[in-house]
Amino acid sequence: MFSRDDTKALKGLAVLMMLFHHMAGFTDRCPPDFEGFQTLWRGFAEKGLLGALAGFCNNCVSIFFFLGGYGMYLLWKDKRFHLGKQIKRLYFAYWRVFVLIVPVALIFFRRSPDQAPALSCIYNIHGARQMFVTLLANFTGFNSTLNNEWWFFKSYLCMMPMGVLFCLAMKKTKHPATDLLIVCLIDFIRRVVFANIGNTTLFSGASVHYFFSVFLIPDTRATMLYLGIVFAKHSLLTRIKNIFNRLRFSPVYGLAVIVGIFYMRSFLTAEFIDIIYVPLFIAAASVILDSIPPLKKGMIFFGRHSTNFWLLHTFFCYYFYEAAKIVYSTRSPLLDWLILLAFTLGASLLVEIFWKLIGLAEPKLKKILFKPEAEPAPDTK
Repeated sequence: MFSRDDTKALKGLAVLMMLFHHMAGFTDRCPPDFEGFQTLWRGFAEKGLLGALAGFCNNCVSIFFFLGGYGMYLLWKDKRFHLGKQIKRLYFAYWRVFVLIVPVALIFFRRSPDQAPALSCIYNIHGARQMFVTLLANFTGFNSTLNNEWWFFKSYLCMMPMGVLFCLAMKKTKHPATDLLIVCLIDFIRRVVFANIGNTTLFSGASVHYFFSVFLIPDTRATMLYLGIVFAKHSLLTRIKNIFNRLRFSPVYGLAVIVGIFYMRSFLTAEFIDIIYVPLFIAAASVILDSIPPLKKGMIFFGRHSTNFWLLHTFFCYYFYEAAKIVYSTRSPLLDWLILLAFTLGASLLVEIFWKLIGLAEPKLKKILFKPEAEPAPDTK
């Protein structure tokens, strides 16, 4: 069985992968005095294995799309998925971080040293008009200029109605092979046809058309949302996990599958067959986590903070120059990743504490901000 706790645990794992991907995968964004990572096994960094691992962790985006589609279908099947409510929920999760971290960035990190990377200087905004336009565009999610990694918000937001349409279109199909072939066809169209259609003379303006760029091809990995819907519809993750669990030492096989996927994706096939790799990775990782309950509980904890982690972590490794220097201070990828994790977790807990206090103070705030409601006039009849 693939339960809600399994989903939270996989989200926790995915967000930890995201932290490592952004910390170790973009050395050009590091502070200028950073001399590169060092490990006990020198070849790990020098021969490109560290970079390959960081690149492999980019799978976190596909995992989030897949799990999003998986949960969407289960809610839709039970008639509990309301698109408007889900969009509202997504915006509220985004805004509750936005209204706290963006003022901090603009007040305390608006001016960075001359030697700081360009990403540490993006909050140096001049003029009231430019400030207003920038804040409004980012607040609505239309732009992600205040944090480049917030692009995922608009992509996921636009994929939600597309996911609902997919659920409706696939309502009458019965066989999993049919659904999987349709997803493969969609993946091919998005990766090959739509990705190159703008290069043709007839459709040269397609790439700048808003509907095309936002809804039809926001990101090639967004196809994983459709794949998650199919896997939920036919309980395919449960079937794959049952195959693992019938084997002796199933966690060992799960680990072998993950190592195999890492090698194949990093050095042989790249990402174009992620449609196979991602569900296998999720099932194998779930089997391993099931076998280590304390580890699974830890992943569930991080999964509960996954949205905050996604929205916050790059401030500390890219945008806040002073924090980035601390993150990259040891040159050990493991220790630096743990420092980034500590910064992000601390910020996430502060966000949760702040809004919990606001919730407790809400009755008093309403009394301060609003007039008391007028009592209805007595009925004199």
